[in-house]
Amino acid sequence: MKIDPIDKLVSQIAKLRAGNKCEYCGEAYKKRETSHFHGRRKVSVRYDLDNVAWLCFTCHQEMHSHPDLHSEWFEKRLGSEKYEQLGIRSRMLAREIKLDKVKIKKNLTGYLEAFNEHKETLKECKK
Repeated sequence: MKIDPIDKLVSQIAKLRAGNKCEYCGEAYKKRETSHFHGRRKVSVRYDLDNVAWLCFTCHQEMHSHPDLHSEWFEKRLGSEKYEQLGIRSRMLAREIKLDKVKIKKNLTGYLEAFNEHKETLKECKK
């Protein structure tokens, strides 16, 4: 499946949110990548920030090789209620939802800008 500009934006947010460290093992020196709990083919949650984690290659492969571990970790990470809500959103059919990619991109860009502003404010506070 082709990666579009919004996928790249979601990955950028996942990376920043995780501090560029694997969210599972905490390593910062390994190759890292965006992991989708529900694959990108699930249109309803493709750009959902609850559906992504920033993992090193090794942990990403481990998660996909052990679906029970993946499910357990994502539920612990999100909390039971958010995990259940993500599951419900993932089961929505593409024809049941209308993805407004312009609006999604605008919302994600706003999130990214707010995140970066917050990060800058924290740097200023540490001085």
